[in-house]
Amino acid sequence: MKRILYSLSVFSVLFSLLCCSGQYDDIKEHTSSEKVYPGKYDTVSIQVGIERVEIDLLKAGRIPASEIRLGKAKKTLVEWDNESLVIDSVCSWVNIEGLSRSKLYRFKIYTLDEYENKSIPVETSAIPYFLSDLERLTVPDPRVVNTSAGVQVGWPKELLSVMMDHYGMNYRYTDRDGIVHEGEEGPNASLLIENVATGDEVTIDLVHRIVPKINEKPILDTVEIVQQVTMIVPQLSVRVNVGRDKPTKVSDYRNSGEDGSKVVDGVKAGGGRWVTNGGDHWLEIDLGAGYPIDGFQMWTGNGSQYTQALANFEFQALVLGSWVTLDAQTANANPSYFANFSTATTTSKVRLNIKNQEVRLFEIEVYVTVTKPELRVNVALQRDTRWSDSRNNNTEGGDKAVDGSKASNSTRWVTANSAISPHWLEIDFVGPVAIDGFQMWTGADAPAYKQPFANFTFSAWDVEQNKWASVVARTGNTDPTLAVNFSPVTTTKVRLEVFGQDVRLFELEVYSTITLFE
Repeated sequence: MKRILYSLSVFSVLFSLLCCSGQYDDIKEHTSSEKVYPGKYDTVSIQVGIERVEIDLLKAGRIPASEIRLGKAKKTLVEWDNESLVIDSVCSWVNIEGLSRSKLYRFKIYTLDEYENKSIPVETSAIPYFLSDLERLTVPDPRVVNTSAGVQVGWPKELLSVMMDHYGMNYRYTDRDGIVHEGEEGPNASLLIENVATGDEVTIDLVHRIVPKINEKPILDTVEIVQQVTMIVPQLSVRVNVGRDKPTKVSDYRNSGEDGSKVVDGVKAGGGRWVTNGGDHWLEIDLGAGYPIDGFQMWTGNGSQYTQALANFEFQALVLGSWVTLDAQTANANPSYFANFSTATTTSKVRLNIKNQEVRLFEIEVYVTVTKPELRVNVALQRDTRWSDSRNNNTEGGDKAVDGSKASNSTRWVTANSAISPHWLEIDFVGPVAIDGFQMWTGADAPAYKQPFANFTFSAWDVEQNKWASVVARTGNTDPTLAVNFSPVTTTKVRLEVFGQDVRLFELEVYSTITLFE
């Protein structure tokens, strides 16, 4: 029996070995040696130029190939559409040219090892700037102002900045004596035409150096755009600095005597400056009345040599209760920066915001261009106010009557209590002002305007008598946009009193006729 069991055991072992000897045969065909990829690029970002792109591939930036270590990687391969480009080194960035088809291009970028094995790719896509785009790009017509110094021809930056960055221009024109003037101007986008007179026809040949933009982002390439401007020299105008000696506020200053008042004192060199340490800063100028401003200029630096330009800044105006940016720069290098605006903006306050740098500002001038020596301005615009009562928790308070808006029911002074009589509104000026008229817009449903103030009194504060003195009193008025002129009265504040009715007042403008130049 033992012999039989032993024989069976040996047979079982042999059978087992025979059966298992080929059990992995089917797996062999599915196995191979381990795949080792060459090192891949660690980032990808793309910028477009004219029918080309540049692709950055390393977080370390654009460094020489000799400093790049990506394992066994030896070459760079770029693939797009049915095209490919092999570069015999590992690159931190590549330039792909000849992209002339108007389309979206998709790129895959690999490294290759010595056996031409590919890495895992990085991928990106972009639409280049095409020659057809360049053919459609034009520089807008300039703004022309005839001043005593000459004809100022300027390209407003708020129009240019959407389509392009402007870096200067070459010009050529002939004056009224037949003398040819030619030269080069920097990035101010402004040109002074001399020795011409009102009514003269002048042709200016220009070549602008610009960098086009796509979605407000500059492309890689600078191009030249030819422009010819033919103009009739307009009537002589005067550009007036309405910021001179006006009240200022600043975020901070370094030492006593280096505050914001120094930037409106008329001294551009050798005098006082507004000086700060590093960081963000702001300067606010209260013009004291609603002026139609159309430009500004500032002078920055040390001594009489203007240096240390304000690189990153915004110039803003207070409009309808909000600060509106009229000009903004992020890489200004001009220490005597000048700007024209395409249209005038009426405001009583302007603000300069400076980002992340010290300020050394000698002077800033805020401009109004006029053809007559006198200008009638609204001295009530954005002034401090007090009022008797209002509806809806002062959201419809008297401040809405001097905010500059005549066209919205949400920007009115509306009173709350019909039993109060009179309802009153006081407007406080910056200082003594000679006023000579007012106009008010009353009611609802602008611009139709209804519900005139039937019975009211308009008074001015008599500084000598220390009391209110009536200037205009009306009963039975039926005009909802009543305008009244009167002989000049010098005062520091005015008061409107409305009798026997609720108030619905969109706007109250109080006028002063100011002599801007002699």
